Amino acid sequence: MVQKLKTQQDKDAEKQEKKELLKPDEFISTTGRAFQWLQDNSQTVLTGIAVLFGGAALVGALSWYQGSRNSEASLDLYRALKPYHRPVSAVSAPDATAEDEKPFATAKEKWTAARDALKPVADKHAGNGAGRLALLYLADTHAHLGEYADAITAYQKFIRDTSASDAMRWVGLQGLASAQEAKGDTKDAAKTFEEMVTLPGKQGRDIGYFNAGRILVGSADAADKTKGKDLLGKLSKEKDFETSPLKARAEELLAAN
Repeated sequence: MVQKLKTQQDKDAEKQEKKELLKPDEFISTTGRAFQWLQDNSQTVLTGIAVLFGGAALVGALSWYQGSRNSEASLDLYRALKPYHRPVSAVSAPDATAEDEKPFATAKEKWTAARDALKPVADKHAGNGAGRLALLYLADTHAHLGEYADAITAYQKFIRDTSASDAMRWVGLQGLASAQEAKGDTKDAAKTFEEMVTLPGKQGRDIGYFNAGRILVGSADAADKTKGKDLLGKLSKEKDFETSPLKARAEELLAAN
């Protein structure tokens, strides 16, 4: 069989493809998956498996945290989250629409309003459940606004206030690592993603394996590359992650490196 020699164009195409594979996926690099998880899961809240925000369910969800049954704190957080959940749309809402339900004209307007609403709640109720959750959402608004140093500070505070076995810890770690990477602190980001690998629960561990591996295989350091391949290999082979959407991405990265 005659093997076709690669042209320079083929080599350049492969190089570009590899470069694209090393980029953080928008869905993974932001905390979108984590915060969607917060909204989508409403069962077994009191066992620490899930939290739901919205309507009357908010107060019940907050009881997942110790000291979170303070009704004033719960109500403050519920109100502060309204701009966070409001959509962005160029289409004007009907005149009858309540002011706090109208879509924002721009994403910047939305995240600025959400940040400004959440910060007083995080400060006022620091130390209890509502305050911690406000801090988590506040960190996300900072990240959306490109205020990565502020996001990192808020995520770090949230993580300090949670135990190693806290079911919400993965959300904070993912947010912190994503903010660190966006800020350009890739070494710190890789370490934070690696910490997700050691979480006691399954939730979030695939994100840790994939992103730590992705960052490390792109390193110029041979030891880092090897470590990155090991992490991606575990994601590819472990039974816990057979249904993870990141399994195929990890295999693509391994094949390219």
